[in-house]
Amino acid sequence: MTSKKRERHRLNKIAGSPFRIVVCAYPDRTIDPVVPLLKAALLYGDEVVLHSPMASMLGAIAAVARNDHRTFMRFALEVGPTISAEFSAQIAGIDAAHGPDQGRKILAALFDPQSLERALLSKVAPELREQIAEFERDQLPGIRKELVDVSARQIADAGFGVLDAAFDAGVLRICQVDITADDLERTYLAELQALFSDPACYPVFDARMSDLVRVSVDARQLDIAGYTARRAPSATVSERFLSRLPTFPAATVDEVIGIRDELRGPLIRFRRELVQVVAEMQSRPWDAEFEHDVEAAWVGRVAPAVLEIDELSEAKRLIKHYGAEAAGTVVTAGSLFAGMNMITAGLVAARAGTVGGMAIAGASIAVKRRGTARTIALNPYFFLFDADRRLA
Repeated sequence: MTSKKRERHRLNKIAGSPFRIVVCAYPDRTIDPVVPLLKAALLYGDEVVLHSPMASMLGAIAAVARNDHRTFMRFALEVGPTISAEFSAQIAGIDAAHGPDQGRKILAALFDPQSLERALLSKVAPELREQIAEFERDQLPGIRKELVDVSARQIADAGFGVLDAAFDAGVLRICQVDITADDLERTYLAELQALFSDPACYPVFDARMSDLVRVSVDARQLDIAGYTARRAPSATVSERFLSRLPTFPAATVDEVIGIRDELRGPLIRFRRELVQVVAEMQSRPWDAEFEHDVEAAWVGRVAPAVLEIDELSEAKRLIKHYGAEAAGTVVTAGSLFAGMNMITAGLVAARAGTVGGMAIAGASIAVKRRGTARTIALNPYFFLFDADRRLA
């Protein structure tokens, strides 16, 4: 494990600054539509961030439910009035008696075991102090457990279980999306604008998010000036290429995480190649013409290169097992037996010299195999070929 980490660190230094992909999911009840995008991003990126209002909300609820008493009570005081009319009326009553926006502050202080207000309460209103202590002892643990159970079920229903390996490996995290703003749409678009403006981020979108971005750009709610020129959509193109591999759609996130380190070297060359591919594209990921451009790139550049790797790999295998000439020669049955007779006669005549000749032939085969292997490894699309092979 240590040697793998050292090698990954060395290759990361060669590659330069981390390639951070932000997968932008359309607001939905499940993350299933973006799982293919996440798998491709986990292979292509150094770091992956999931930008999803639903994911952010569920993650925040789960974290708060397991958090310390003070943090949990502050959360409850924030969301309580929005889901309970009775509690909202009680907060409003405290505001009316003690001043605007004082209700939450006072209750937060009274439910904080370390606060000065709670210490004073035990002296001036022991009856109220006992009521708070009884609530914390008898009711609050059950409420917290229920919230933990509900959030766990919602997280499972949303499909987060398939991402456990990526979270455990530390290569995937959830972006905190502000879901409490009064003008949620404006805030959400502002966060998307920040992603476009951040030169360290490479945003990719699922189909519905692409539609949302296109509409927002047309309505001038999003400004993407310089986005294509500054950071061409190589992350999106890589996802389209990976999705065309026979093995990729059925691969699990666990399997993708398992082969990340082995593909680190070929990935550096693949990224360099995609810079050239996307530079020739005129469309952007949310444009209707984008899929046509990807198809043209696949047919014109990628498929022939992957086929060449496949043919060279077969040649390398033949060289290993049958000798250098067999890789490019079709031998008939008659010539095969004639050749065997000649070899037999030659062995009898050569005797002692045979061993040396076989050693020279073996060395020649090894050189040819190494040369073929190097040609294969230097192909920029070896990343796709090797990903398909390893996932198979």
